[in-house]
Amino acid sequence: MFPEFPTLRHDLAKQLHTLFEQMVEAKAPLFAKIPIVAQHEGTLHSYDRIGADSKTEGQEQIAIPIPFNVDEVPELVGDKLLAKLDGLAAELAQKKMELFDRKFRETTEEVGNAFNANGAPLTQDMFLSVLERVDMEFGRDGKPTAEFFPSSIRLREVIDTWHMDRTFKERYEAIIGRKRDEWRDRESNRKLVD
Repeated sequence: MFPEFPTLRHDLAKQLHTLFEQMVEAKAPLFAKIPIVAQHEGTLHSYDRIGADSKTEGQEQIAIPIPFNVDEVPELVGDKLLAKLDGLAAELAQKKMELFDRKFRETTEEVGNAFNANGAPLTQDMFLSVLERVDMEFGRDGKPTAEFFPSSIRLREVIDTWHMDRTFKERYEAIIGRKRDEWRDRESNRKLVD
């Protein structure tokens, strides 16, 4: 019988779990910007929505199969272990993005903020039209607290090049200015509770 090292096993498992979370986050960077909220009891959660009724819904499970062969265990160290974790992280990141895209689509349709380009490529006018529909919040520095973060890196690069166009940038800044004023109006009219 082999000796047990429970503390070492626990520490290694914790380190692998942290590494795996970092790998998933690197493959789906959008989730690094979304705060995690721990729910300590119950299976339902409710939240308020601007432009629609409050919503109550349950949790959704995201799962991926973890193929495991006992014969590979002795050699599943170093680069082989990292490669296996990387493959699993890619699968989990893809599942998380699929869930996010589906929930995002459902929510925007429910509150009336959906925009369908009918397969046409995104233009500056379309982008600015979508931006007009979004309610924004601003920090003390006057900048939006949540940035518009497309899930596609290619789309992000296109939008970044648009910001070099002076006309686009002026139109963009005008929209942000109006949104800032709307936010200030909302904040100055909200009811404070003791």
